[in-house]
Amino acid sequence: MSDNKQSQQVHDASWDIVNSFRETNQAVAGSLVTIQDYNLKFAQNIFLSWMDLLTQQTESMQRLQQQLGEQTRKQRDAFQRVMPASMQTYMGFLRAPFSFSRQLVNVTETAMGQDVKESQKAPR
Repeated sequence: MSDNKQSQQVHDASWDIVNSFRETNQAVAGSLVTIQDYNLKFAQNIFLSWMDLLTQQTESMQRLQQQLGEQTRKQRDAFQRVMPASMQTYMGFLRAPFSFSRQLVNVTETAMGQDVKESQKAPR
């Protein structure tokens, strides 16, 4: 019986070791699953954050393009309003010498016309 009892103790101890290995392996497997779950969530958060950032940058660029388009339109409109007045001023500057000459010719003609009238009125 002592052999039987000793054999039973060895058998029970062996099963205890096997159960201990099984429980340890289950704990390790459970930890690995938990770590993989965390890694998956981490990767998903990185991806979602990256997508959110990309979306925000795209929207920001669209707003910038709209603002640039509006500013370009405003600048074009202002230029179109300024251009005629600038051209008139420039053309007036270019015509000034001719205008002065024309006035001089008109004054001279008027003076000559008066001289001719005066000379015709004068007794002969």
